[in-house]
Amino acid sequence: PSDLLADLTQLATLYTELSCFRNQENEQALGCTTFLRRYFFLLDQERVRRMCLLCFQEQPELQSSFTEAMLDLTQSSKVVEVIQGGDLLRSLRSLRELQPWSAPPLLAHLHRLYEKHGEAAV
Repeated sequence: PSDLLADLTQLATLYTELSCFRNQENEQALGCTTFLRRYFFLLDQERVRRMCLLCFQEQPELQSSFTEAMLDLTQSSKVVEVIQGGDLLRSLRSLRELQPWSAPPLLAHLHRLYEKHGEAAV
């Protein structure tokens, strides 16, 4: 049921925006990163990305959690196989074929490219 998934996505994203990340303390920050990793598949990735960038720039552990969750979510993409194959030009062509892009998956693939090829990928 796509309606149920849409409702769960909305609810989980609202929880994340309104309560999970408010009044951060060290203990609660750990809980938020755990929530982000466990329930990322339910969240609206673009809204979470913007929230992390705009509201929590000073908390790199949340940025890392977002990146790790996106890497896990995009692991089954064919682009990942091409990137792991090691050919930078084939990887870039494969990324181009994914258009239109959405920012969160594109960031995950660019992260992989940078890890594999370093500054040459930039």
